[in-house]
Amino acid sequence: MRRPCPWNVLLGGVIMTGWVLRTTRAGMMAIGLLAAGSAHAQEPLRVLATVGMVGDLAARVAGPCAQVSSLIGAGADPHLFTPRPSDLRLLRDADLVAHVGHGLEGKLAEVLARVGSLELGPLAVPDTALLRGHGDAVDPHIWMDVGLWSGIVPVVAAAISARRPDCGADIANRAAAVTAELAYLDAWVRDSIATIPPTARVLVTAHDAFAYYGRAYGLEVAALQGFSTEAEASIADMAGTAQLVASRGVPAVFVETTINPRSIEALVEATARA
Repeated sequence: MRRPCPWNVLLGGVIMTGWVLRTTRAGMMAIGLLAAGSAHAQEPLRVLATVGMVGDLAARVAGPCAQVSSLIGAGADPHLFTPRPSDLRLLRDADLVAHVGHGLEGKLAEVLARVGSLELGPLAVPDTALLRGHGDAVDPHIWMDVGLWSGIVPVVAAAISARRPDCGADIANRAAAVTAELAYLDAWVRDSIATIPPTARVLVTAHDAFAYYGRAYGLEVAALQGFSTEAEASIADMAGTAQLVASRGVPAVFVETTINPRSIEALVEATARA
């Protein structure tokens, strides 16, 4: 006896659940609707991160269970970023919005509060581990310390798993793998910095975004500007940094693409006079 093909079995199953399929065409249409509904239920979670540091990690943890994008692209300054109407639509349409917090996304903070964004910094990093500056302001650049930054992995994993529970096991495995990679990276950075002579472990930048890096890996850090790029370097900041560069024989100064190059040009001139 000829065995029924899977298509016939599926049609029979639909009929037995109470559907009355008058014609083969009607049956195919009904099954198509059922398949579309099932696919829709399994659509990847729409995750919108404010910055690439969050987006990259969220994409690694979520895998196929989420479609992750970043609002603030490479080369843009999160401290000064002002959302456009198209950005506001992205924020509104996302299933999950995640940001660093602690003032990193300065001008975007009010909008993030309105959409109920997941603020990772306060959830992932103990208050006692935070660095603070003028007026007790928190330094938001926590990703510079790989050990601290790995604390956001379980927070991101839990947030995505809560919205896609069927992906829970896969996300847990991915989160464990990412955490292991970050631990390896943290050890590699420590070993690499250890090869630099202690007196030469000086990092000079235009923007004070590397304090966590310096604390974690044993570097002396100096910068022209404070935590936020909204602040301008003062004459005293310029003179002090120039003196450090000259006295310690610092061979290079690092500058971000979002910083006005005139600040570095002024530092070079001040160093030559020091």
